[in-house]
Amino acid sequence: MNHPILRINAVHKLPANPPTVTATKTRIAPLSVAFAALLCLLGFASATNPASAQAINFGSINVCPAGKTTPSPCSANETVTFSIPADTTISSIPILTTGIADLDFKAKADDTSPTLCKAQTYSSATTCTVDVTFTPLAPGARNGAVELLAGSGDVIATAYIYGTGVGPQIVFPPAAAHPITASITTPIDDLVVDANGNIFANLYLEGSFVGIAEFLAADGYSTMKPLYSGSCESIALDGAGNIFARPNNGFLIELVAAQGYAVKTLNNVQNNGYVAVDGSGNLFVSDGDGASDPDSVQEYFAATQYQTSRGIGSGINQPLGFAFDAAQNLFLTDFGTNDERTIKEVLAAGGYTTVKSLTKANSANPVQLLGVDAADNVYFISYSNSALQFGVSEVVATGGYIDVDTLDLAGNISLANGTLDASGNIYLVTGDNDNPIYELPRSQSPGLVFAATQLDGASSPHSTTLQNIGNSTLTGSLSLTDSTDFSLVAGSGTPADCTASFSLVINAQCDISIESTPQSTGPLSGKVVLTDNAVSATGTSQSIALTGYGTTLQVSPTSLDFGSIPNLSTTTRTLTISNTGTKTLAVNPSSNGRSVGIAQNNCVNGVPAGGSCTLQVEFKPVELGLHTDTLAIETSALSIHTRGTSDGVGSLTTSYGLGVVPMNENFELEISVYNFGVPGNIKVAAETGSRSFQVYENFCTEGVRSGDAPCPVILNFRADRLGPVTAYLKLIPSVGPEQIIVLTADVK
Repeated sequence: MNHPILRINAVHKLPANPPTVTATKTRIAPLSVAFAALLCLLGFASATNPASAQAINFGSINVCPAGKTTPSPCSANETVTFSIPADTTISSIPILTTGIADLDFKAKADDTSPTLCKAQTYSSATTCTVDVTFTPLAPGARNGAVELLAGSGDVIATAYIYGTGVGPQIVFPPAAAHPITASITTPIDDLVVDANGNIFANLYLEGSFVGIAEFLAADGYSTMKPLYSGSCESIALDGAGNIFARPNNGFLIELVAAQGYAVKTLNNVQNNGYVAVDGSGNLFVSDGDGASDPDSVQEYFAATQYQTSRGIGSGINQPLGFAFDAAQNLFLTDFGTNDERTIKEVLAAGGYTTVKSLTKANSANPVQLLGVDAADNVYFISYSNSALQFGVSEVVATGGYIDVDTLDLAGNISLANGTLDASGNIYLVTGDNDNPIYELPRSQSPGLVFAATQLDGASSPHSTTLQNIGNSTLTGSLSLTDSTDFSLVAGSGTPADCTASFSLVINAQCDISIESTPQSTGPLSGKVVLTDNAVSATGTSQSIALTGYGTTLQVSPTSLDFGSIPNLSTTTRTLTISNTGTKTLAVNPSSNGRSVGIAQNNCVNGVPAGGSCTLQVEFKPVELGLHTDTLAIETSALSIHTRGTSDGVGSLTTSYGLGVVPMNENFELEISVYNFGVPGNIKVAAETGSRSFQVYENFCTEGVRSGDAPCPVILNFRADRLGPVTAYLKLIPSVGPEQIIVLTADVK
């Protein structure tokens, strides 16, 4: 966190007569007379304007390029008024956007108000003001806060502020989800992202740390800062950067950012599941199972220091994940009483009494809600029972949340939770123990990479989709920086092609398709430049990188399929390389897989002009199952894709490492045994000669058939000494060769 002040550990406390906070305009719906009176008694509201006691809504403001004043309005000003008790000392007045100073919300320039709050001691009771300018940096909901801080770091008062950025926003089809954190073996329950992209996560580092930690975006998430030690589940972030979390004792805690994340227990707030914070700083928590408590979601009011609450919605059972849109409507995944999973919206208008089901029960297979973008599309983790895969899906707002799009399937990586950032990128909690936090990037184009293409020829078209997930129309134009080696071509027709000058309404898409048309040999590069009215971190233009290669070499065939061969056997195929150019070219073949290699290279002297040579490519699988490797002819950037299957019975892995393990602790691991293409029911014996690794249970003695689910062999590990331990699990099928799996651990 880049908070502008020194943060120290301190107990969160308020003066005996806390300052009141008011605003010059009424922005939220009036509360009841009784509730307003309660606010006055607590000293948090003005008697004349209790409705604006805690939160100020700046409304909808256009997102404009830096330094520009169009499209107007690009900013709005509001005045926050604090009533200061006598003998109050203010040391600093940070203005924050989700915990980061001076981003969307800043002090009004050249504020000459005679009542301006200052860093000083107020000897007598008075009022002071902070004039705040809201200049949104991104479309959608933008949350912030104004804080008065004492010299000790104590928070004297907090005024929550929020507004909506209005503008288009460009996203592209995501590249594959990739890990972004350093390797840490830990399960993670939940995560949130601040305005600078820093990630806060609940985690469990085996044997060292349990609690909440921050991963810093500035160094690529390689630095982890522990903030709170203790087992937690759901967490949320408010406009001031404070973290609200649910420890296992049921009462929520607040980690006060200005005080170095000092812990404050919110004794009145009990929680059995998830927590979220709206723009007003109010807490929304799940506190019931739905069967015995119809108000399974409670709203706790920041204006009363979370001492008062109300139940919201009805018919909600087991909500999994909360998110808000810019209008403060609440979205959640509801598992229902009979596992009837739906995405629901609880409308802010009318006091969160109206609940709308956005999807039919189980139609989208929602598991966990992730967030809402500026176009009000809802993102969630989905699960395919037929494919046994987790993925990320989107319920599209346009058309009434009917369409569900799958953005990415994560295969056998289990997805548990996640969140969105302001640019539309998605961060995911996964079951990958080595890299538990993944990013699904969408704000930047993954680029278009073309295979080596013959001189004066044309490659197969590559395409990407441009989508507007902002809250206003996207207009712009596109052009090629290199129209010689690359050409715009027609796409498939779905979606329609992006024209030279394009316009996309909210949630609309268009296709950009490119061919590589080399006019020279060697590396080729270019860009598709988009000049538009979407403001990004780099200005008002985005680009799609184009990479290709011009060559005079040809290969035949263009791919190699080795078919299925028995495990531990070998087969070869011939690859012919021809040169249509005017000079001899070198050939440097290499493979990215251990199962495919060059058995014989007849091209060691290069390929003469107009001549050809051959490579004998060998498929010698080192593991069972399907192998899809790539053979690269590096000199000319040619890639030959290979495919082959090793038939047999055994494990897909040839080694299994437990890493560092404590002495005298038991571990259980499971090895899955497959049958690829071997007829009959193949029984498998399993044995190990180690005292540390022992076969606990073998489910393969009953046999496994080709195409069936694998059978497991369960091993138990208990170290009998310190230091490195190596053992060997031998799998002995009733038909076919044996397999040895290396088992390792480092006992400390």
